[in-house]
Amino acid sequence: MKHFQEIGKTLLCDECKQEKIIRAVAFNTKRGWVRFCLECAWLTFNENLEETKKITFSQEEFCQKHNQFKKIWKKGENGVYEPHCFGCDGEEWEKSLEHLNSNPLKIARFFYQKGVDTWAFIQRLIYLAYIQALHQKKVLFKEKFERWENSPILISLYEKSTEGIYTLSPATVLKDIQEPTEPFIRNLLNNVYQNYESYEDKERIFNTILNELFQPEPEKEEEIISEISLEKTYPWVKQKQERGENIHNYAF
Repeated sequence: MKHFQEIGKTLLCDECKQEKIIRAVAFNTKRGWVRFCLECAWLTFNENLEETKKITFSQEEFCQKHNQFKKIWKKGENGVYEPHCFGCDGEEWEKSLEHLNSNPLKIARFFYQKGVDTWAFIQRLIYLAYIQALHQKKVLFKEKFERWENSPILISLYEKSTEGIYTLSPATVLKDIQEPTEPFIRNLLNNVYQNYESYEDKERIFNTILNELFQPEPEKEEEIISEISLEKTYPWVKQKQERGENIHNYAF
């Protein structure tokens, strides 16, 4: 967590080696935690984007594992792309996962016992717990999330929480549900509950960085506005204004 606390502070950027405001922190398998100023974060993003485009628009090659032609993407230590397609790593990663087969209702009960009494908050915490478990190569349950109005939702919980047009409270739905007893799951859920604010801060920081990266330059923005001035696009507008006529009733 301490690495993300460095964002927004004036520190040494690990890329340009200058004292600047740190805007991003990322983990590199060879270099460890790397701090980026805004300019270096932008350059790194563009480099990754260009490399992704190169792979995406490249011709298919023969994948030795799947024994067919596919998009090749894995780069070896010498910088040369190996015969390894997009699906290879995903399949290997999925095989390495441990499925815990827990019940989402039990996890919801855990957070309810902590004092979380709204379904929206419970669903959010369950999603964060699911993601944190994946970081440790574990899958909490089989059900997949769906995205509703920019929020991840478990349909099973949604169906349990509704009866016709009415919403049932967590107290009603979860009254006979037992909490999970597995030590790993309980420790994970407790950690997510205690660190919820830090997870939210990370998301806000990430969104702030994206907004800064893609914010248009003021000079260009003013130039665009001047170019689409109504007086230049529609010369008759200025003539009507000079004659004192009302132009607001006209649709441009």
